Amino acid sequence: MKTLIYLCLSLLLLILALVASSVFFFPQITRHILPLWLEKQGFENIHFEMSPLATDQIYINQLCFSKSDIDQTLNACLNNSQLTFSLKPLLQRLSLPSLKVEHATLRIEQHGVSEQEAQFDLWLSEFINSEQLPLLPLEQLEIDKLAVEWRSPTQHYEVEGRLSLNAERWYSNLHVRQQGQSLIDAEIKVTQQLETYLLLSYEDNSLYEMSGNLAHKEDHWQLSLGHILHADVAMNWFQNQHAITIDLPEFKQAQLTGSTQIQIPDYWQGSLIDSLSNIQLDASLGLSLDLSTPHLQSQNAQVLLNATARIESGRLQAQLIEGASIHLNELAFGDFYTPTLYLQLLSNLELEFNLLHSDLWRYGSSRWIINGQQPRLKGLDDLQALPLLLTLEGGDANTGFKGHANIPSLRISPPGRTLPALSIEGPFKFNKTRDSITGSASVKTQDLPLQLDTNYQYSTQGSGFLNWTLARYSLQGQTQVLRRFLPELPAKLDLAQGNLTHNASLKFSANRWSLQANTELTSGVVNYGEIYAQGVNWKSQLSLDSSGQFQDQGNLLLEYANIGLPITSSGIHYQYRGNTSNTNTHQLSLESQKLFLLGGEIYLPAIQVNPLNPNTIFLVSIRDIQLSSILELYAQQGLYGEGTIDGQLPIQITPLGITITRGNLGSVIPGVIRYTPSHGVGAAASSNFGLRLALDALTDLRYTLLDLEVNYQPSGDAHLVARLQGNNPNWQQGRPIDLTLSVEENILDLLNALQISNRITDSLDRRFRR
Repeated sequence: MKTLIYLCLSLLLLILALVASSVFFFPQITRHILPLWLEKQGFENIHFEMSPLATDQIYINQLCFSKSDIDQTLNACLNNSQLTFSLKPLLQRLSLPSLKVEHATLRIEQHGVSEQEAQFDLWLSEFINSEQLPLLPLEQLEIDKLAVEWRSPTQHYEVEGRLSLNAERWYSNLHVRQQGQSLIDAEIKVTQQLETYLLLSYEDNSLYEMSGNLAHKEDHWQLSLGHILHADVAMNWFQNQHAITIDLPEFKQAQLTGSTQIQIPDYWQGSLIDSLSNIQLDASLGLSLDLSTPHLQSQNAQVLLNATARIESGRLQAQLIEGASIHLNELAFGDFYTPTLYLQLLSNLELEFNLLHSDLWRYGSSRWIINGQQPRLKGLDDLQALPLLLTLEGGDANTGFKGHANIPSLRISPPGRTLPALSIEGPFKFNKTRDSITGSASVKTQDLPLQLDTNYQYSTQGSGFLNWTLARYSLQGQTQVLRRFLPELPAKLDLAQGNLTHNASLKFSANRWSLQANTELTSGVVNYGEIYAQGVNWKSQLSLDSSGQFQDQGNLLLEYANIGLPITSSGIHYQYRGNTSNTNTHQLSLESQKLFLLGGEIYLPAIQVNPLNPNTIFLVSIRDIQLSSILELYAQQGLYGEGTIDGQLPIQITPLGITITRGNLGSVIPGVIRYTPSHGVGAAASSNFGLRLALDALTDLRYTLLDLEVNYQPSGDAHLVARLQGNNPNWQQGRPIDLTLSVEENILDLLNALQISNRITDSLDRRFRR
């Protein structure tokens, strides 16, 4: 800056000196004196050629010179220049009619950053007035071809174009290149009334237009400007200049309009930064566009904002006024659609930019709201996700930004289903490069006393993770509430008690994802119709990925269950794996386990089965089942027995259900059965000789053999063939007894009733009648 100011002043003196020496001295002397004068001014590499002096003009073939210091090197050259002069105006006003330059070049090579700043001490009102535009001592300056080059260790800019200046209008048409690549075309106009116009074009399309006027107001100048930014061209320019490969929005129509009021001080004193500190700015902008990307469309989108700004101590301090908003109408994003959506600023936003270091800028805290008409999403009956409240913390460009998000009410309704309304809130943070967001959130619902705590990370490359944890959730009294949202729950099911906890981790990239989930139920009490279970403890570890592969492994422990028979378990350990896209790959593996039933034990072997298409057979071993416990189930008054039952049951599982063929149960050691019939049964036996004989034999039957053949069908129908051998020492002098019974019943019905003794009595009656 300091060198350029010095160059302009030197050119002014040079022009006056050139004319004076050519008029009052011989041109031959001028050819020698002028280079010497330039050399004394600190210029070097001076080359000067001029044609013979005409009556009212001087023709300069070439004038070149350079100047260097520790900060930069400057080279200037004028070729084929014609200077017109008139002696009287020159002597009276130090003014010349015109200077026409065919080709002018200026090259500046920056070596480093100068530690000294140019100092000002001037009044703009003395330099600018509405009667004549400020010029060098010329009434007209024309440069047919202007070339300016500025180079630093990191940047290279070139400017080419035409320059026309006179007392009524300044005009320039320039083409700018950066690093050898086309950057922008600029057209600049300034009239005598200080009306200004700027047009920036890219690839022959208007990119930005600015017009306004400059007026003097007491102790300052007021610059009023209007703006039009053609955002479609600007986006194309931005993408090409920064070599962006991602899909940026395409605009069918996009235009940014606005106005700016700038107050410029009349008196400039000190450094450039000190003087700029007194500039104040007020802006109002509006953007209207039709937005379209490969995945998103919005018709007649609008951006509205008001802002103020001022420069102080080398910093641009701006304030975005409350109420600034972005409106998107007819917004479509994949299967998502909403008639209108807007983002609005709820508090003033302070911004601060360092003019000397563009990467240093700060912003203050702010509050925002995203609202509009409730959106629609394909596949959902209802979606209510608005409003979304955002609070952003203050920070700087080097640390990213962070804030807090809150959705007071989120309701998602899949077809034919109602889910509980949720509230979501939590902090988030964008990293410095704005390509990754991390945060956490708490998810609550008023319908259910549960809370999900989550944390997440997402990058613009499509990778990230989502972790969530379900705080301890008590199931007591929740069955009816859960049934409102899960109508598939069986009507007979009642989750009476228990505590449920759950945590999961979802990791994903652009093309794949994987899920790990852990679920645990403790101290559960479950009723299912007549089935009752307590002390239910269940643990599950589930893994699932984007290829459809899944695995669920865990264990189930029953402290006590009653399925018609009381039962406890040593623990059921299982593994379920397969692929969701192929049911033939599903496999359920159960480790060998032991059930405790009727005082004895049931041993289940390790099995593998496809639960969606089962076809397996295995052998169940029964040990030490107590006959007394079996007879207690019948609740038959006067019936008593002692002994133990062992055996094996071949169980086959098919898609139709469970089948048992020729299973065998029997006694290992002798036992006893005693039956004292009730008065009603005894009265019936008095007229039934066969029944009376059987009842007499059973008053104290000492059996040596108790054998039972079991056959069972998926329908629940069972065919039981029982054989008893022994004697009653008090009946017919201990006569041997050999009794065979055949019973056909539905076991499922019997288990529901838990009373089969009457059916056994009826079976005995039918046997002796025959």
